[in-house]
Amino acid sequence: MTTIDCNPVRLPEPRAYTRPAFPIQGELSLPKPRSISSSLLNSLINRRSALDFEAIAEQDLATWLYYCSSIQSVNQLDENRRRGFTASFGALHAVHLLIGRPDGTWNVYLEERHSLGVVPVREENASALRENADSYHSGNNATLVVLVANIDLASAYYEQFDSLLLREAGVILGHAALVSSGLGLSFRILGGNGSPWALTMLQSIPFTARAIGMAWIGARQKASRDGPLATDETYS
Repeated sequence: MTTIDCNPVRLPEPRAYTRPAFPIQGELSLPKPRSISSSLLNSLINRRSALDFEAIAEQDLATWLYYCSSIQSVNQLDENRRRGFTASFGALHAVHLLIGRPDGTWNVYLEERHSLGVVPVREENASALRENADSYHSGNNATLVVLVANIDLASAYYEQFDSLLLREAGVILGHAALVSSGLGLSFRILGGNGSPWALTMLQSIPFTARAIGMAWIGARQKASRDGPLATDETYS
């Protein structure tokens, strides 16, 4: 069980570790990201936990993924340390974003190439994962986002790293919520982390993995785009 009772300890020297590629059965190109015209202040003011979702356009998904998880540069002395738009413990960016479409297809964001990898899944477990997400809030036509951490990478640099992974999940989801707001998208962080279904649906993962968070993302319904923000007491 994940715990935050123990303080993380950075190893005096990291263990040798080569980051493996996520197993995919093909690669799909994504549109180039568009710019975000909203100011940070407007993104903060307009951020809400969405109640309803429409299917997200590929351009919007590509832009959201780029500003949430793309890698901007790699450390020349240690290729495991990278720079992205989000903060990451040890600059490791040890979390993969899995994208589950309403039609049941799954992809992983390939953050260095800004593309999607086609992920083979066990359909029964994938359906159970989406049902679990729906138990927190119905996603309707939303795309499910699941955060999967590379435990082997984290353990090569830290002991007692569990709290670091939980903090990383919070940073990524909070950052993603603001990016979604800036792009005018519907986004909702979910109460569960996707375990155990996220891991049992994946096939032949070449590293020790842990699901650490889930969220829904989609387009805003037309009424939400054209009218004022909802003031329903259920928003968070």
